[in-house]
Amino acid sequence: MTAAIKFKELFSGREDAYGIYKPGCYPEYETIKKPLTLDHYKKHLAGELSLGVIPITKDNKCSVGIIDDDFQHQNKTYDYKKLLRKISLLELPVTVFKSKTNGAHIVIYFDGYYPAVDVRHILKKLAYQLCEGKFDLFPRQDEVPADSYGSFINLPYHNQNTRVLLDSEGNELNFDDAMLYASKRVVKLDDLAVFKILADKEMTDSRNCRLFRAKQYFKTQYPKDFENKVRQLNKLYQEPITERELNATVLKKNAPDYFDIEKNKKDKKNPAAWREGSTAKEIYETNYPDIEWIVDGLIGPGLTFISGKSKIGKSFASLQIDFAVETGGTFLGCKCAKGKVLHYSLEDGKRRNKRRWQTMGISPNEALYQFRDRKTKIPLLTMGLEEEIEDWIKATPDAKMVIIDPYVKVKKTISGIKLNSYENDNFNLQNINTLANKYNIAVVFIHHTKKKSEDDVFDEMNGSAGIQSNCDSMIVLSTNRKMGSNTVLSCIPKDAEQKEFEIALSPKCLWEYVGKVGEANRTKLQKLILESIKSLDSGDGVQVAGIKSDVTNKDKTFTEAHVQTELGRLAEKGEVLKLKKGIYKLSNY
Repeated sequence: MTAAIKFKELFSGREDAYGIYKPGCYPEYETIKKPLTLDHYKKHLAGELSLGVIPITKDNKCSVGIIDDDFQHQNKTYDYKKLLRKISLLELPVTVFKSKTNGAHIVIYFDGYYPAVDVRHILKKLAYQLCEGKFDLFPRQDEVPADSYGSFINLPYHNQNTRVLLDSEGNELNFDDAMLYASKRVVKLDDLAVFKILADKEMTDSRNCRLFRAKQYFKTQYPKDFENKVRQLNKLYQEPITERELNATVLKKNAPDYFDIEKNKKDKKNPAAWREGSTAKEIYETNYPDIEWIVDGLIGPGLTFISGKSKIGKSFASLQIDFAVETGGTFLGCKCAKGKVLHYSLEDGKRRNKRRWQTMGISPNEALYQFRDRKTKIPLLTMGLEEEIEDWIKATPDAKMVIIDPYVKVKKTISGIKLNSYENDNFNLQNINTLANKYNIAVVFIHHTKKKSEDDVFDEMNGSAGIQSNCDSMIVLSTNRKMGSNTVLSCIPKDAEQKEFEIALSPKCLWEYVGKVGEANRTKLQKLILESIKSLDSGDGVQVAGIKSDVTNKDKTFTEAHVQTELGRLAEKGEVLKLKKGIYKLSNY
């Protein structure tokens, strides 16, 4: 077996794409959407290219899991020996490679392909004990959308002499020895079940919490010697706690709620807090995962506001989105991620919602609804609502979305403090925004627009710029009689292109995609004119005589006068531009 084959067996993944790292070039990191072959591995080992592998396959499985601990020691020399001693003490079946940024890649090799969601679950447990700061996991996603590829990670042994493997003593191994060393550490996923106790559901940064979970693990494995094991592990932390503290807060306690004294310590001002930021270089060199859209191109993780005038159909839209996410269906032709939904229906009761579901012909199942008439009052933003939502998220592994209908019912108004409307909205939304991004879920607020129309449709949202500044996506439902009788959906997500199209309520009160703005109301003649301009325009516009001739030749029922009249109407609607007298061009409206 050749060196490249051995290497490929250990670091395999997606076969229809791969990544390359090109230091000093733009872009430095690039995903190549072509088949990954054995030749690429050979070139990597020969130093001809720096190869990156996407660990997650098209069917969302992987045979290798990697913890990227490059972040923790950016301003220090990485202490590999401490990491290796932790691994040895916990008896973890992992290998450690130096990374190109002098951090560590902690790798688990599996005996086959397992669901990425299960692999990531165990990686989080291990990383919680091994990494004291931020870390990254590969694969980065539990599931990769059909139109995406996932993130790649750079492979070790470029030119067979960089990013090398370290044995248990911290010695750097040559390529051949590394392949032998790594191949002996292949495991089954089931064999890692014992290590799940190393982390709790809520993985706080507290040393005490980490040590308590480790104590629970050692207690199961070494019931007679667990206290000594905990003391050894404590010494390997960057800032070990004292023996007195260890005894009082970890060894002699039986529940994590009692020992986390760091939570109760008074916060002290850190004069060097600015050092906790990220440099531009770090951000630029980081491979960020693709956005995991909840509703493709419309609603992603973070805050979304859906606004519109009263009775336009916002609540019907929210119920339809609920059902589409719950079932993994579509909304207006946009694919939805499947997952659990929490819906606060604060203007409508149970009876009305049931009647709406029946009208819509849908049967929601797992979505959890909270109503205005709940026995315990719905808390306001900054007054307990965030904590309530977080409790639901923690208890719901596949939580995807929270809908709050409407925003005004949970908005906290500050009394006794002079805040302008911007400051008040910012105050209300900051914490819920942080929560949404922390758990990578969508929080959707249903909101009203102003009675007065604005030049920019997004300025019609009722409230201040504080709403817009906290939004990851803004969706406005409006009517534009100039363009037609249908409702117009305008969406401006921060991480995707702005969208604008017509929608209409079906007899069942389901929103349906109609087409581009104005498209549905075009006459036959208008469509012929637009097609003519599109086909005849070479870049400088089309003379009206050419348009008239082309259209009347295609349909003898229309005269040149008819064409002239409709051209004027299309120009008024903004669908064609009059460059100068007798010259027309399609607009980009």
